[in-house]
Amino acid sequence: MTVVAAPAGFGKTTAVSAWAATLDRPVAWLALDEADNDPARFLRYLAAALQRIDPAVGRDLNAAAGSGDALLAALVNDVAAAPADFILVLDDYHVVDHPAVHGALQAIVAHQPPNLHLVIVTREDPPLPLARLRARGELVEVRAADLRFTVAEAILFLNQTMGLALDDAAVAALDERVEGWIAGLQLAALSLQSAADPAAVIAELDGSHHFILGYLADEVLRRLPPDRQAFLRETSVLDRLCGPLCDAVTARTDSDAVLTELYAANVFVVALDDAHRWFRYHALFRDLLRRQLERTTPDLVPTLYARASAWFEAEGDAIAAIEHALAAGDAARTVRLLEAHARAIVLRGEARLVDGWIRRLPAAWRSAGPHANLACAWALLLRGDLDAIEPYVQAAEASAAGDDPVIRAECLGLRAGLVSLRGDPERACRIAQEAVDLAPAGDDYVRGMTRFCLATACNYAGRVAQAVEHYQAALPLCLATGNTVAAMLIIGNLTVLYLARGQLQRAADLCRQTIDAAARRGQDRSPALASVHGGLGDVLLARHDLDAARAQLAVALTLGRRSGHVATLTYSYTVLARLEQAAGHLDAAESALAEALALR
Repeated sequence: MTVVAAPAGFGKTTAVSAWAATLDRPVAWLALDEADNDPARFLRYLAAALQRIDPAVGRDLNAAAGSGDALLAALVNDVAAAPADFILVLDDYHVVDHPAVHGALQAIVAHQPPNLHLVIVTREDPPLPLARLRARGELVEVRAADLRFTVAEAILFLNQTMGLALDDAAVAALDERVEGWIAGLQLAALSLQSAADPAAVIAELDGSHHFILGYLADEVLRRLPPDRQAFLRETSVLDRLCGPLCDAVTARTDSDAVLTELYAANVFVVALDDAHRWFRYHALFRDLLRRQLERTTPDLVPTLYARASAWFEAEGDAIAAIEHALAAGDAARTVRLLEAHARAIVLRGEARLVDGWIRRLPAAWRSAGPHANLACAWALLLRGDLDAIEPYVQAAEASAAGDDPVIRAECLGLRAGLVSLRGDPERACRIAQEAVDLAPAGDDYVRGMTRFCLATACNYAGRVAQAVEHYQAALPLCLATGNTVAAMLIIGNLTVLYLARGQLQRAADLCRQTIDAAARRGQDRSPALASVHGGLGDVLLARHDLDAARAQLAVALTLGRRSGHVATLTYSYTVLARLEQAAGHLDAAESALAEALALR
């Protein structure tokens, strides 16, 4: 048996029809509708479909004993007696909801003759023992993931079938936006055919697009009961969903069951893990749901986001808690969460996130507390936004309790970093030394951070031996206190310094040991590792291992973009430019240099 199950508009019927046309065996096709929920009608139409293959099948159906079981047994016996193998396709089986019709199908499957291959085309899984059939190897499944258009398929469809002339990049962007949903591609193409600027249409495509909105509303939402529609709207504030989270947001107690039901019904719900604990909605479907929510119950939206923020905070997911507090418009809650968690988020390499949050908050929030202000200042320093840093440092000093040496030392370290980047490393060394002297002996975080700032100032000043000494002293302190971003920058800088001294093996070993240790902890995709991969790429370039160097630099740039650390990105692009020059690719070298210069 084959089950082809996917949401509306994924081309299920078209795909099965095209497949059937390639077969050398006959195909009986029964297209179902709501009227086929009558058991007698279902059997009658089923017999008629089979008679197109073999007129003897069901010929004596009317003469059979009147019970449904007897009629079904006669039909199955006729199929078994047919001389040839054939395919039976039941199309749109999701319209069937009569228990007796489901029972008839279950009986056919239980007593399925060997000459019959059954294909069920549906938006939701039929009530059959699929798990048992799967375990026996008697089930073939075709799901939405199998039916999604690849970029190559989308290019053929849009430019040949739909008569457009889009370049590959535009098609890739559109295919990503609709997640390979075939109806979405077709509906978007209708707008693109008359668009003066196709790229702008693609960039703005969402669930409010009139063609897509109408399709999803008619083919998906309208078919669901009001209670399920309300659940979908209220949970559209979430970019990922699980039962307990949805319970907290909607004040329900049955969200696990509802999510399982919606997923089984292929209502544009995507599983994010094999255990089916976490889900998400298709992006365009979520757009539609969120717009309906904002139109029908706008006053409820902040409450839903606030409930989500509270749930994520209780679960220890600070990033999601802050995101949802911001979406709720709750500045006080956002500031409290930032004060508690922003430092840790920056220190593990997620400065880009904190920078984004800063830009969404009013300036008045800075009076809330020193730690959030310092975290924001570090985020801005790492991202190279030097002009914006000083107000946060001043706010941290003003909001600190009394003459707090911890806050003063960290503020001095920040100012040392700022002065170094502004081109006065000797002054930066003096400020950083003051920070080191002020750091309390019992606070390893501040001791490590200020020593890192002093090492960096010495590095900028050309005091290589002192820089190495201070980096080596700071590294264990930063590692011990979870200051991952500083630790990885230390390793990246030590790599460059070892390389400058001709200590290639020492530099390579340091990078590889760090990358391997991160992999063992499951942190091999941490943005903080960008500088380490960049340094290893530089070492491999010095050894003229261009392919391996290119691979390391690709990782460095990917992680660097996530972290937003401008110095790491600039360095990695510069090394890439040297690599391309060594490979004789002068245009590529020039392009990499241009990327580096654009970051300044």
